[in-house]
Amino acid sequence: MHRRSRLQPITLSGEEQSQLRNWSRSKRRVGPALALRARIVLQCRQGCSNREVARRLGVTAQTVCKWRERWSSRRLASELGISQRAILRIWHAFDVQA
Repeated sequence: MHRRSRLQPITLSGEEQSQLRNWSRSKRRVGPALALRARIVLQCRQGCSNREVARRLGVTAQTVCKWRERWSSRRLASELGISQRAILRIWHAFDVQA
């Protein structure tokens, strides 16, 4: 019997949600790949399944799964013992599109 794994809930701060919304609407400024990632995360935040998000956005379920599992800046900062702002500065300095 195949057991379905539970989806990881995505929790975002108000600032993170706002930033993702801005990125999801601004393909030319941030690039289409980052805009798509932002839309994936926002859809997952709403409680949609990977398959439903994939269907809505025209991507594979594997792509959605990949982005659902990515670390947030807050989680990464907590695990490294540094501030979230430091993580964001590092990502921007190295043009990391997380």
